[in-house]
Amino acid sequence: MSRLVLAVARTVTSTVRLMDALEVFRADLRVEVVFWVDERSRFGQGVRELLSRVGARVVTRHEVRALDVGLVLAASENADVGVVDAPAVVLPHGVGFHKHLREVPGGPVRLSGVAPRRSASGRETVMVVTSHRQRTQLESASPGAAGSTVVVRDPFFDRLRASLDLRDQYRRTLGVHRGRRLIVASSTWGEESLWSRWQDLPTRLLAELPSDEYLVAAILHPNVWAWHGPWQVRTWLADALDSGLLLIPADQGWQRALVSADVVIGDHGSVTFYAAALGLPLLLGAF
Repeated sequence: MSRLVLAVARTVTSTVRLMDALEVFRADLRVEVVFWVDERSRFGQGVRELLSRVGARVVTRHEVRALDVGLVLAASENADVGVVDAPAVVLPHGVGFHKHLREVPGGPVRLSGVAPRRSASGRETVMVVTSHRQRTQLESASPGAAGSTVVVRDPFFDRLRASLDLRDQYRRTLGVHRGRRLIVASSTWGEESLWSRWQDLPTRLLAELPSDEYLVAAILHPNVWAWHGPWQVRTWLADALDSGLLLIPADQGWQRALVSADVVIGDHGSVTFYAAALGLPLLLGAF
């Protein structure tokens, strides 16, 4: 008999990270995974469409409470992992705990990624960290996290690093043929992001770089797509798209573009951190 895992989807960002993590159950007949959508996020647009596209089984809150769930899995500290009375594991949906946020202007500052130690159901919540050093750093910045972390490395970075062997193949699929260079502009979301500070960057790069020598790709945080909508994003970037911009979809492909890049222009988002960890030439366009 299989054990049931409840994956809590909240935003496209966290759902994509969940889908990556759930590969650990690939071909494992002992485990069945169902999804429940926590619809409280203002960046929730596109989550149900994504789950429908991959063919995931999505259950309602009423149905969840009738299920015998053995584990709740989420990739956002804001996800409601207390929807059922079961142990919960919260994955980071980026590189870790490196940002301080305010929920409202003038409100208290908190460390991004830190989940409440106990869920609403009273069960303990475990947070995944990538190294013992990160655990020490996290517990120093957020003492309440002490005793509620587990070190599992960063499988997403491991996959990026392993994919470097496929770099030439990835570049060919993106149209980066011999002699050309790929410039990747990556932006997180928010007022201090590359997209907010320098919205004409793709157009300027395409205008100033010889088209027979360079390709330009843009990676926008899924929250940008969710908040503004795909039509608006593409409309804003219409001139750049007409000039050859490679606009990476919100839910797939950024890893291939990053591995293929010759230079990355980024901000304080996780893609920038991964680029630095891979040893790619990196420019900070906003921070």
